[in-house]
Amino acid sequence: DLILNNFICQKYYNNKAKQYRSGSFEKNIVFFMHYQPERTTLPDAFGYSQQLRALHQLIAATNGKCKLLVKEHPSTFLMDCRWKERDIYWYKKLASYPQVQFVPMQVDPYELIDACWFVATIAGSSGFEAILRQKPIVVFSPSSFQVLDHPKFHFYRDLHGLRNWIESIEKFQSN
Repeated sequence: DLILNNFICQKYYNNKAKQYRSGSFEKNIVFFMHYQPERTTLPDAFGYSQQLRALHQLIAATNGKCKLLVKEHPSTFLMDCRWKERDIYWYKKLASYPQVQFVPMQVDPYELIDACWFVATIAGSSGFEAILRQKPIVVFSPSSFQVLDHPKFHFYRDLHGLRNWIESIEKFQSN
């Protein structure tokens, strides 16, 4: 069942990712998926061990202002695409949101970070990579990111706080 699930999920993801156009995401959010199961999502992510919940919060917070570019973790299709964490219905649910755009696996993650509005992660290394590239980040898990005290960093606590932070980033970048 793992081999079949991997094949079905990868085929669906790749077909949806074909719509991607390089350079067309200046005002968009990049969300790098975590491989699951892994410690950063369970147990460390608490209420965000199901990444779809974090994606819902981002969609709600942006009110359709931008695309949410989602790039799957490379290990998901190289190792076991476990049906408990990912199945065809999970990808279809995510693709049903008009704001969501799957990004092809071969796209350079640094290209995405450099061209996006900000990076969102549960607790992944993409957050540190964004910091090093001077991009704003949102994290959903209590992690080592909490030591940051900077206007370009937001630790998600509630939807209202995220909306306020997004507005502040918008004003900061327009200045």
